[in-house]
Amino acid sequence: GGAAAEAGQLVTRVVPAMAEYRSLLEELAQNITAEDLEQLKSACKEDIPSEESEAIATSHHWFAFLEKHSKLDRDNLSYIEHIFEISRRPDLLTMVV
Repeated sequence: GGAAAEAGQLVTRVVPAMAEYRSLLEELAQNITAEDLEQLKSACKEDIPSEESEAIATSHHWFAFLEKHSKLDRDNLSYIEHIFEISRRPDLLTMVV
């Protein structure tokens, strides 16, 4: 039963990281106002087609959009770090780091 035990361990390792990632996004979302969102969207306009960007109304939607475009996932936070940096939001950057 070695393999099953190892698989079980793998799952428990992944889940907290995923939960941590989700709660990070949640925390970021709570700190992003509608105005902030406009600023963040404009900061990544080179990567996001404007017609799609206009449809993004909430920070949750923005995160989902970035995930869909492979700009964001649990193991890849560098893109949003970059966006927060150029949007001059060190507070959000600190949460990520």
